[in-house]
Amino acid sequence: LDQPAFTQPKLYKKISKHPTTLELFEKRLIDEGVFSKEEADEIRQFVLDSYEKDFEASKTLEPNDTDWLATKWKGFKGPTQHSRIRPTGVEIDVLRDIGMKAGSVPDDFKLHRQ
Repeated sequence: LDQPAFTQPKLYKKISKHPTTLELFEKRLIDEGVFSKEEADEIRQFVLDSYEKDFEASKTLEPNDTDWLATKWKGFKGPTQHSRIRPTGVEIDVLRDIGMKAGSVPDDFKLHRQ
C-alpha cells in the first residue's frame, strides 16, 4: 500500500499538525456562540458512546434475511413480464466496431508502458 507520509514526509508532517475539519468546525461553532465547549464535548461523547454501543451490539447480531436488499426484490417482475421487448438500441455489429476502435491504439502513437 502507498504510504504518503513516506513518499512526501515534509508535506504530511505539516498536514499532521493542521487541525482536523471537525476541530475547525467545532471551534467555529463555539466562537459563533452556537454552543459551548462543554456542549461540544457532550455531543462528541454521545456520538462515541453510540458508536461503541452499536459496535458491541454488532458482535451478537443475528442477521435477518429481510435485512438484505436482494430480498426486497423477491416477486419483482422483470421487463419481459410487463411488456413485449422493443428495440431500443443500435445493431450489435455497430457496437462491436465502436468497441474495437475505442480499444485500439494508432500505429504512430507512442503509448506509455505503464
